[in-house]
Amino acid sequence: MLASNIEVPPASALDNMTLVVDYTPDSSTVATSVIPGNKIDLTATAPVAVAGTTQQEIVQDIGSQLRLSSTADIIAPAGWVISYSTDGTTWTTTAPTTPTGWNAVTKVKAAGVLVSQGADNSGRQIASTDANAGQPSTGQFPTTTGATGDGWNVFFDDAGHIFNVWHHNGSGGANVSNSNQAIDCHLRTGESCGPSWPFKIVSLSTAPIFNMHTSEQSGGWFDTVDNEIWFPTIYTSNGVNQVGFGCIKAGDVSLVNKWCGGTPDSSFISGGAAANVPSTGYSCGQSGQIYDCTGGLAQYNGRLFTWAVNTGDIVCVDIRENGGAGGPCSTGGLVDFGANLTNVRSGNYRWRPTVGEWDGRIYGSGGQNLKAVCIDAMTGAACTGWANPKAISKAAVHFSKLPTAQGGVAGACFSALGPGANGGFFQCFDSSGTDISSSATSNFTTKYIATYVATYDAYSQNWETNGSRMYWGDANWQGMGKIYCWDFALDTWCRNWTASGIPDTNYQLTIDPTNPYCIWSNSNDGIIQTYDAYTGAAGNCAVPPPTAVFEAGVVVPRMACSSVDAIQGWRSFVLSTTSSYTSATLTVKNGGVAITGWTNISFPVDNTVDLATLTIAESGQNPTFTVNFTGAPRTVMSARVSLQLVAPHNYVCAH
Repeated sequence: MLASNIEVPPASALDNMTLVVDYTPDSSTVATSVIPGNKIDLTATAPVAVAGTTQQEIVQDIGSQLRLSSTADIIAPAGWVISYSTDGTTWTTTAPTTPTGWNAVTKVKAAGVLVSQGADNSGRQIASTDANAGQPSTGQFPTTTGATGDGWNVFFDDAGHIFNVWHHNGSGGANVSNSNQAIDCHLRTGESCGPSWPFKIVSLSTAPIFNMHTSEQSGGWFDTVDNEIWFPTIYTSNGVNQVGFGCIKAGDVSLVNKWCGGTPDSSFISGGAAANVPSTGYSCGQSGQIYDCTGGLAQYNGRLFTWAVNTGDIVCVDIRENGGAGGPCSTGGLVDFGANLTNVRSGNYRWRPTVGEWDGRIYGSGGQNLKAVCIDAMTGAACTGWANPKAISKAAVHFSKLPTAQGGVAGACFSALGPGANGGFFQCFDSSGTDISSSATSNFTTKYIATYVATYDAYSQNWETNGSRMYWGDANWQGMGKIYCWDFALDTWCRNWTASGIPDTNYQLTIDPTNPYCIWSNSNDGIIQTYDAYTGAAGNCAVPPPTAVFEAGVVVPRMACSSVDAIQGWRSFVLSTTSSYTSATLTVKNGGVAITGWTNISFPVDNTVDLATLTIAESGQNPTFTVNFTGAPRTVMSARVSLQLVAPHNYVCAH
């Protein structure tokens, strides 16, 4: 915060709060005034909360002779919502974007929930947090026993199976007459699911004659309610090319006839005849093939979405319609964006259209068009703040969510890698449709865009996020590819990762739904790989060992303006799990090194380890807590922790 006065008025914090003014924040020198134009720090402090879960709110007055310049000037407890006011009455969570806007701010408010255990003997706040564990491991997924086909990504059921759809009509490639696309299935141990896999979704010589075309970026979604796999496709039958979704049964992987309803025809749901693709004269992308006439896959509440590329419509199919047989969404099987978006074809090795979901909203990139859309998944109406299609700065290749430093989601993002006018960008919108691209630091965007490898960017699609992390790959499927991880809490590469990435021949990355520390990739060679996101190395996290890891840097609430003293002491570590095991031990590490005296501490009967003697000098601010289980099955453990710590009072700081 820059000061244009000499002294700060003493009544600058609300009742029941205290105000501290540091006139020399960048120096150890003590002063009681400041030279106009220099920076000062203001800290408004809330009293210690009584025991229990409380909603707290802290308001910082910004005097008329002071001014803020950016969101970086404001620090609040992690996960709290920051609001701005120009009159003290009306508040908005949207930060100003111009110097004039910042100069008009008179108050800043931070609000959030605190789980309090009261105060310690020194009057400091005792807080607690609950968190689930990640499960790092080592080794490699052994696909050599059953890998087949030209897969693109992977998706999962809840019974230990991994599926993938062979892309661009299988090895038939551009030659549709040689199509052999299929859906394949493996066990987490690497073996094939059995002789009925891979399951062909095309028949060119035996009745019934049909072809379910799979795009360059072919994916699927497993419905755990009815145990079915749904996938976007162009269904060619009796000379008609329909855009929609196909379905196969996968609850019993040994079934020979897997078609939902018993036949290919009964298994397919069209979005509507208006999106049918003509046999000639269509325009769907660089390949020139009909299989590229769908784009992307998103799901919300049993509704499936994909692009009808040739017409620029979004297809909506509700698999719960018609007694579970599926049908076009009751709000419309096709969402038409009018004359301003009549085609979303890709360009030359770039800009294949995609869709993604965030908080009940479906976002879509417009192919080679510099446009994007957002619709409500349940109504098909334009999202708040959107006039579809919305202009974006460049043509997008990827969709992702924007992680916050606290592990939440700030917005939905469209992006591309690479240099030049038609190259890299990272543009994000919050839930109200406001552009919040400036929330991503230049440190991130510069390094993100630089991971481009020429002509390969178009082969990947949506990026995976978990907590404060985002994972992506360069989609180099010819043997020299890399995958990357960025931590938005650190504003740098994830711990144990570097700018060099991890070598991996890849198309698309997928986070294991049962283990956020396990990253899966699939590629042109048909070999599925797994990578341990914790160590940044290839690892057999497909079947993780009975180990759970909790990172304090992610799960612990931060209630101070400085990361140096946000945690001032530890209280207890309480473990809970529904998985069976004989015994468990706790090891605490600082920077990956076990702390002396805190290795293999046994859990007592009440599963609570007393952390009172663990000093901050030993642990630092971001230790890891590793629980090792004995007598547990070699399956995914479900572990949860309640962690108590000592922290300063809650703050909101402006500087």
